[in-house]
Amino acid sequence: MTQLTLNNTQWRTLEALRSDACNLAFLIGGVGSGKTFLLGCALYVYATATPYSLALLTAPTFDQLNNATLPGVVDALEKIGAIEGVDYTFGEPPASWGVRSYQKLRRHKSMTWRNGTTVILDGSDNFQKHKGLELDVVLADEVQLLKAGALELYIGRLRGKATKALGRQAKMLGVGNQPEDPYQVERWEGREGVKVFEAPTHENERNLPSHYIGALESAYDDITFRREVLGERIALGGMLAAYNFRHEVQPHGNLLDIQLDPMKDAYLTCDFNASMTRPMSWFLVQKLLVGDVVVQEFVNRATSTETQAKIVHDYLEAQGFRAKLHVRGDATGGDAARNSATTRSDYQVMRMELKSDRWQYMGEQVRRTRRVKDRIRALTSHIESRDGARRLFVSRHCKKLVEAIKRCRWAENGVELESDNFEDAIAALSYYCYYEYPVHHGQPTFLHR
Repeated sequence: MTQLTLNNTQWRTLEALRSDACNLAFLIGGVGSGKTFLLGCALYVYATATPYSLALLTAPTFDQLNNATLPGVVDALEKIGAIEGVDYTFGEPPASWGVRSYQKLRRHKSMTWRNGTTVILDGSDNFQKHKGLELDVVLADEVQLLKAGALELYIGRLRGKATKALGRQAKMLGVGNQPEDPYQVERWEGREGVKVFEAPTHENERNLPSHYIGALESAYDDITFRREVLGERIALGGMLAAYNFRHEVQPHGNLLDIQLDPMKDAYLTCDFNASMTRPMSWFLVQKLLVGDVVVQEFVNRATSTETQAKIVHDYLEAQGFRAKLHVRGDATGGDAARNSATTRSDYQVMRMELKSDRWQYMGEQVRRTRRVKDRIRALTSHIESRDGARRLFVSRHCKKLVEAIKRCRWAENGVELESDNFEDAIAALSYYCYYEYPVHHGQPTFLHR
C-alpha cells in the first residue's frame, strides 16, 4: 500500500469508523477538501478487510456517481496502489479469480474485488430499490443532496452478513458540502454511534494546486466562499437572493447611469412566467469595459411572449440598434407547451418577432439547471466576488429590477426563492449569468478547463 497523504480530519474520520463506538460518520467539507478521496480510502479499507462483503457506493444520481464520484474514487484507489484488473474489476470478474458475480444483470453497475467483495454502483434518486439489500458498507457522496428518507433507509440496511460473520459492525460514510439548511447536519450531532467532522478547503491545501484557493476567492461571492470553502454553516433561508448587490453608483456600488449603446452587441435574457399579478421579466445586457451592464428592462404584467418581443423590437428600432442580438433565458422556453397562446414555443415566437434587417438576430442559447442555487450562485458571484471585484451592474433607470433585487429572498428551506412578484426578475438575470459564467457543483468554471 502506498504512503497516503491524508489531512488531519480525513485521518480522524477513518479512525472513528474503525472504532466500535461509531457506525456512521460524516465529513462535511469545502470544495477540494478531499471528500471523494476519503471515499476511495474507506472503500479500499473495507473492501480488502472483509472478504465477500457487500457495499454500496452512491451519489444523488447515477450520472453524478458515474461522471464525478467514481472517477475520484478510482483516482484515490490508484494512489493507494489498488490496480484495476489486478485487485478489482468492473462487471464480471475473471474466471481465474474464482469469484462469482453478485448479479449478472448488474455487471455494468458493480465493482468486484479479488477477495469476493462486491460494490454496487448506483444513484440514490430511486433509493427505494435498495430496500432489500443487506449491506456491510455504504459510501455516499454529496449527502446534502440525497432525497428525504434515503439516508435513513441506508442506515437501516447496515446489516451485512460478512460483517456479522466476523463479529463486526456494518459502517456508513457520508461526505458532502454544507447544506442550505444547517439542521441537516445538526440533527446528527450528539447521536449515539454517529460522528460529524467538518473540514475547510485550506486543511487540504498541500494536496491542491498552488492557485486553487486564491482562484476560488476571485470566482466565488462571499457567502458561497464561506460555505463551500471555509465550511461555515450559513442558513440561506430568508436571506436576500442578491444579498451582495450594493445600491450605490459605481465605483462604490453596482449601479450605473448608462443607456443602451446601439453599436455594441446586446444579450436579451428572459423569464416567461406572466399573469395578472406576476410580470414577465426580460432584460437587455451589454458587455462593456466596466463589466456586464443591464441597460434596459421590459417588465410587464398580463402580457405574452409575442407582445414582449414586439416591445423589444420597437425599442431597438427606436434606439437605432445595429449590432448582434443574442438571447439567453429559461431553458423551458423551448418547450412548445409553455406558450399556450400558440402552438409555437416561446423562442420560436421570439425568432419571428425579433428578426430585422437592421440588426443580426443570433438566436437563443440556454443552459438547463437542476437547482436554483446554481443559478443564484452564478449571479451573486458576478455581482461581487470574495476578493471585492464587481462584474455585474444595473442601470439606475431599471427601477423594477432594482426593486426586485432589494426584495427577493430565499424561501425558509433555503432551496427555492420565495414565490412572489420579484422572483421572476431575479430568475431572468440569473439565467444570463448561469449561461455566461456558470459555477458547477461547487466549483468555478476554471477548474473544469
